[in-house]
Amino acid sequence: KTPLWVGWMSNWKYAGATPTSPWRCAMSLPRTLELRKSGDRFTLLQNPVKTLESWRRPPLRIANQPLAAANRALEGVNGKRFDLLLRIAPGDAAEAGLKLRVGGAEETRVGWSRERGEVFVDRTKSGNTGFHAEFPGRHAAPLPLRGGLLDLRVVTDDCSVEVFADGGAVVITDLIFPSASSQGLAFFSAGGEAKVVAAEIHPLAK
Repeated sequence: KTPLWVGWMSNWKYAGATPTSPWRCAMSLPRTLELRKSGDRFTLLQNPVKTLESWRRPPLRIANQPLAAANRALEGVNGKRFDLLLRIAPGDAAEAGLKLRVGGAEETRVGWSRERGEVFVDRTKSGNTGFHAEFPGRHAAPLPLRGGLLDLRVVTDDCSVEVFADGGAVVITDLIFPSASSQGLAFFSAGGEAKVVAAEIHPLAK
């Protein structure tokens, strides 16, 4: 059988201070585990269980669009819970990716940095971050691009973002506490032009 595991979505530094009630903390999505072999190297892959796909609603699809056109396609798309499959060609951009739970001054950024060669989740402006000094921040992991393309699967819930990059070889899981009204989505790039090669944005049933 395929091994499964779940992770604890919190940190002992602020687990007792998260702004939730009556419970505190939660578990990640259940994930499958498998090994990918490349030459003499093995990589552990984590990906959401197949069952998650049964919660999907019909997707919005975007293909081969510059970011400005892709963002026009996102106008009016709002929500808290999505399963997003995204392939971006960063081109000459220094950073490129997706902004989640956007509203007012709030946003959570999921993207890739050329200078640092890493995928990241930036929750510094994600909403309520003031309950502990070490909660706001930018969390990152090394990610070389394959064929110049950034491949991400991003699953968002009311207060979480789970990022699976390169087929699950790199995973970042973060809590966020945005305002209920912050439900926008937008693509972004900085320092150059990027392109959405393919995107599937599946709202998730409650």
